[in-house]
Amino acid sequence: MTSIHDLFPGLNQAIIDAHAAKGGLTLGQCIHALQDIPEDTPLATPCGPMDSYRGYYDHLAIEPTGDIATAGRLLAECNHADGRVYEGYKGGSYRMGLDTPVWFSGWGDYTGLSVMGFSMVDGQLVIETAKID
Repeated sequence: MTSIHDLFPGLNQAIIDAHAAKGGLTLGQCIHALQDIPEDTPLATPCGPMDSYRGYYDHLAIEPTGDIATAGRLLAECNHADGRVYEGYKGGSYRMGLDTPVWFSGWGDYTGLSVMGFSMVDGQLVIETAKID
């Protein structure tokens, strides 16, 4: 299967660069930020597992609903994603790594919401997002 990135060399890097320029986090940056947070810290909004992002199949998305309810479980999910191959929404296999951009979106959704950081509010961890498309 030929990907869009094979047809238009440099397009993927341009998308990744634009995501980073607007403050969007990569998988490695998420892991680094979560390592400093106590494992039992509850998430303000439980989330689901990571998967391929509908907007860019070779990017990751954290599901906005699910049973991941602590910082430690989210960190474990992020660590599990490093080097793992995910299937894109309409097919194709994509290996994720520490430089992979991370979005906040359900399977098959194209929200444009990027993970921008994490903050503590009333003893709970908040996943900060912003629309950057």
